[in-house]
Amino acid sequence: MLSASNPYFKFLSDHYGGERAEALWLSLQAKHGSASVRSVDLGGSESYQLDTASYVVAQSVPDVSHKIVLDLCAAPGGKSLVIAHRYPRVNRIICNEISKDRRFRMKANFDRCLPPEMNERMEIWGRDGASLGFENLKKHLGFDGVLVDAPCSSDAHHVEQKGSGADFFSEKKTKALAQRQYALLCSAILATRPGGWIQYATCTLSPLENDAVIQRVCEKKSDLITWEQIPLRDASVESLPAGSMSHGERTSYGVRIFPDQYPGQGPLYTARLRRRDAGA
Repeated sequence: MLSASNPYFKFLSDHYGGERAEALWLSLQAKHGSASVRSVDLGGSESYQLDTASYVVAQSVPDVSHKIVLDLCAAPGGKSLVIAHRYPRVNRIICNEISKDRRFRMKANFDRCLPPEMNERMEIWGRDGASLGFENLKKHLGFDGVLVDAPCSSDAHHVEQKGSGADFFSEKKTKALAQRQYALLCSAILATRPGGWIQYATCTLSPLENDAVIQRVCEKKSDLITWEQIPLRDASVESLPAGSMSHGERTSYGVRIFPDQYPGQGPLYTARLRRRDAGA
């Protein structure tokens, strides 16, 4: 167990209280070797496996049948694959990734996991996500929906790689990431057509990168967007309605799936915004 003076544990304690901070830390450690994964089979030569929480978040985007979607920070491509699986009649998914190496790996995933007719609908871009919205604005284009699976503290990954929260965490870093996430969201808003949706996601426990980012966007960009609550499926309903999540814990602005509440899953956070109609 981390000591109370450990900066990561202290940060979690400050935001979640000592008891839950301990539960979160233990659940992150327990996840490795017992992670909950989902397999997505789209008819390619291989299926694609990803964290169950990531699958749930990607499945929760609104219906994109016959529409064009932008996955702003797409690599390694798992959430785009889930969207294609959930809505096979999607017109096109633009999968943007600034890193050349990550784009190459993402294309390889698509080639393995998708049949040719679906692979043709996956268009890979290599632009800076934070400026893509401004470029789009100049061209008078607008996507029906934008997924912002933002770079974040990635707590579970770092705990797996380094074993101690002290090795990767600093409050300065999580604040810097929040600034980048805010810039990506602002870009996503400009890239979205009036009436379209923007769905934000991270894989961190840090509230500074989750609700705080959404709160800031809602306060600063209220002329352009409205906040939209993501529905949680009623336990009595068997099928999952479009735009809904199968499970999760509500926060002030979004829904989170943390491994202390859902063993082996996450951490994952998501929230949704809606671009105001022109003239609204």
